[in-house]
Amino acid sequence: MIRTALSAHEASLCDLLAALTLLGEMPHEVVAIGIVPQDLVPGVTLSDAVRAGLDEAEGAVVEQLRAWNIGVTAAGVVAETVLSL
Repeated sequence: MIRTALSAHEASLCDLLAALTLLGEMPHEVVAIGIVPQDLVPGVTLSDAVRAGLDEAEGAVVEQLRAWNIGVTAAGVVAETVLSL
């Protein structure tokens, strides 16, 4: 079910998959890669737990893309990019 979002930035994974289903473009496989947060307190910086998990998450993304035969090279700059925002 598609819920009402206030902006395009609020679309969830469920919204995206529902829209793809309506368009007849549902992928055969969906993989979610994430990092367990230390806590859910709002803030403007990354928690230590999230910062520590960035390289592992990047590695998992690269591994999954390679499993799908998509050529990619791990840059190892995820943490630097996110932290500089």
